[in-house]
Amino acid sequence: MSETPLEHLIERYRDGRVSRRGFLQRGIALGLSFSSASLILDACGAGSSGSSKQLHLLMEDIDETNYVEAVIPQFTKETGIKVSIERITYEAMHDKLVPQLSAGAGKSEYDLIQVDVPWTKEFADANWLVNLSDDLSKSKEVKLSEFIPSTVESNGIINGQPYMVPFYHYAYGFLYRKDVLEDDTLGKAYEKETGGKWEVPTTLEDFERFAEFISAREGRSKLAGTVMLAKREENGLEWMNYLYANGGDFTRGGKSALLEPAAIQSLEIYGRLLGKASQPGANDAAFNEGQATMEAGKGATWMIYLWMQTALNTSKSKIAGKMGLARIPGDAGVMAAWGWAIPTASPKQAQAWELLEYLASYPVSLKRALMGSEPVRPAVYENAEVLAKWPEYKEHYQIALHSKIEPVELRTLKAQEALSLDLYEATSGKISAKTGLERFSQSLQAS
Repeated sequence: MSETPLEHLIERYRDGRVSRRGFLQRGIALGLSFSSASLILDACGAGSSGSSKQLHLLMEDIDETNYVEAVIPQFTKETGIKVSIERITYEAMHDKLVPQLSAGAGKSEYDLIQVDVPWTKEFADANWLVNLSDDLSKSKEVKLSEFIPSTVESNGIINGQPYMVPFYHYAYGFLYRKDVLEDDTLGKAYEKETGGKWEVPTTLEDFERFAEFISAREGRSKLAGTVMLAKREENGLEWMNYLYANGGDFTRGGKSALLEPAAIQSLEIYGRLLGKASQPGANDAAFNEGQATMEAGKGATWMIYLWMQTALNTSKSKIAGKMGLARIPGDAGVMAAWGWAIPTASPKQAQAWELLEYLASYPVSLKRALMGSEPVRPAVYENAEVLAKWPEYKEHYQIALHSKIEPVELRTLKAQEALSLDLYEATSGKISAKTGLERFSQSLQAS
């Protein structure tokens, strides 16, 4: 006698070929009630996956993690799988991950991780991330074609294979104080002194003139023309916006483009603004210092992540509700993102995929966006409920579509550190912009 569809499903679950969540979904489709399907699962035990009732995640200690935590209870209710999240600072994440990822099969403490774009090639080349091809081909909830293409290029497909699913992006935009632009006295003085129009800058040269004027007139300690994050660990992505905005690039036609006039000029402008228009201490400022400067009302503009517009406008600070947003002045800004990945060292890869699929699905992505998460799905950006709550997301989406990713060859810790050092020495006056870019170009070609 052939086995029934339910018997076949139970056998597949016991063999570990169907996850708990998959069993519940298929069991209900076969006519079982949720409670009946749950009772059958309890009678079957944990299947072949052993202690699969608990998953462990490592995440950055920011608001995006709050949004993930808020949707976890429903996942646990649907699957019976509990989830614990370890939260740490960004600065500690890479060093915390590497020993776990390289521990060997089944030895990682973490079952699902978030991967920043600078680490993507390093982790993929070391075979530390599960290739998601099979899972994606079977999934009805997650298709990479449903995500913003640049986020997939950044944190999805690496070396031609899908090692990640985009989590959220931090494309850069140009934040500006609307109350500063509405200051008629300041505007008339600017137009009289520079001959330019008092408006949101649209080129990098316009931005330099705009920011230096504000700092010179108001005083950098009182109101810096622009907030900058030039600390060695922060300066790479920030300067990349200047490079792309000025029409520069890392390579062109398979050769280094870092010694082209546009690239050298972009670093020269970055260095001049750092010396004349940024907040005091910008040379060693990281994100937290930049945010504090803006919230204290001491910055007029900031090239920073799109989601900071919402964060600053809803903050309990002097500039709440006063932040406008535009594209990076010039050709383009930077698209950077985080992706979900499953370590090859995780002992619970099937259950980890189950959680990843849930978190990256459209319904859950929509819930996170309504809380304030920056979407990676066009359909979420265009959702009427999302736009009603966050009208600025319409502009965010357009900026994200026109942003450029950092090249794959830059996505290792070694390359990032080399770029950061050369930029730091160039903007500190130890070497020229041309020498700094020449040195980095040589180190990149040698790697």
